[in-house]
Amino acid sequence: MGRLITMKTLLTIQEVLSRLAWHLDNPKAMSIAFPQGHTLQDHSRIQRIGICAGSGGSLLNGLQNVDVLITGELSHHEALAATERGVVVVCLGHSNSERGYLHRVMQPKLLEALRGDSSIDVQESEVFVSEKDRDPFLTWIRSTD
Repeated sequence: MGRLITMKTLLTIQEVLSRLAWHLDNPKAMSIAFPQGHTLQDHSRIQRIGICAGSGGSLLNGLQNVDVLITGELSHHEALAATERGVVVVCLGHSNSERGYLHRVMQPKLLEALRGDSSIDVQESEVFVSEKDRDPFLTWIRSTD
C-alpha cells in the first residue's frame, strides 16, 4: 500500500521533487506544504521518504522520523499535523499519483498472472490501462497580468 524509503545519500528537496516530476512525466504543478517558516532552501538533508499513491493520509499519518511524505492527497488537518512534525508534504492529486503505477507495474503483473493460468489464452493486447480516464481536477494558474 505504501513504501518507506531510506536513501543511501542525502538529497535536497529540489532533487526529490525533480526526480518525482521526471517519473510522473513532468507535471506542471505539485502541491507542497512546508513546516511553518520553512522554504525550499531549508530542506537539504532528505533521507527518509514515505510514499503512498491515492489518498495516503491514514497510512502515512503515523510515520515517525521521515523527512518527506509523498501522496495523492491528504486532508488539511493531516497535512498540518505532518508539517508540525517538521515533515515536507507533497500532494500530486489522487489519480495522478496512481497512473504511473498502473502502466509501469500493475499492467505487467496482471499479464504475468494471466499468462501463468493455463486455463486462459491471453494476448498482450488484452490487458488495457484506460487512456480516457483522467483526474477530475485541473489546476488553474492565474495570470499575474
